[in-house]
Amino acid sequence: MLMLCILPLDDQKNSPAPDALIPPIVAVVVLGIGMSMSSNCGGAINPARDLGPRLLTLTAGWGTEVFTCYNYWFWVPLTAPLLGGMVGSGMYLVFIAWHLPDLPTNPPIDSPSTKPTAEVWKQPPAPEKEGVELKTAIF
Repeated sequence: MLMLCILPLDDQKNSPAPDALIPPIVAVVVLGIGMSMSSNCGGAINPARDLGPRLLTLTAGWGTEVFTCYNYWFWVPLTAPLLGGMVGSGMYLVFIAWHLPDLPTNPPIDSPSTKPTAEVWKQPPAPEKEGVELKTAIF
């Protein structure tokens, strides 16, 4: 869920969020995931939040029971965030990113939009065409 919510924030093809709003949006997403899916004792969306306390209790004298309780559950918080990140990224690619229109390609080199504005104004007037006289001011 975390990666599925974070990836659209900076995708240029998907009207990205302003740069200043990305950190608060990520904080709200992490807060929402934490409040909705980890009400008992906190969620392990960060492996360090689960492995660190287990290593502390191992060295404090609890023994290897911290790794063997609940049918060796300790490996799930270590692998689930990594696998979930890959699955969330894949879901974003398959269901959203591949269906967005491509970004426009670069304009041709001789296009007026590629020249700085000051250079466009300083260009000499275009040649006359079929008796039509174009009067332009050169600044």
